[in-house]
Amino acid sequence: MFDFEYNGVRYAFDIRDADDMERYEKAMKELAEEQQNAGGETASARMRAACASYRKLFDDIFGKGAGIAVCGEKDNTGTCSDAFYALLNFVADANAAENERLAGLAEEYSRKRLGTKG
Repeated sequence: MFDFEYNGVRYAFDIRDADDMERYEKAMKELAEEQQNAGGETASARMRAACASYRKLFDDIFGKGAGIAVCGEKDNTGTCSDAFYALLNFVADANAAENERLAGLAEEYSRKRLGTKG
């Protein structure tokens, strides 16, 4: 099990769990679509739309209220994008840890199968 922790809150998220990954994949796809279609006549309107998209992503992955808990209530694109990149780094690190764990298991299995000691 892995925990995403940011801005003083912690959410359980397991990259090995299909339901967790499905929520993540769906939310990432929706974020990409929303940001691609985000228009707005003013910079402030685009910033508000971007922050709303990031909050929705966190709500969709971790549950209602997570977006505000992670990003805060202000429409600050720096704060919201920092939280988003923290999530991306968390997932990358969790994937690396899982790959390392699996490689260790495969090595242990091979040693036992071949009767060698490591």
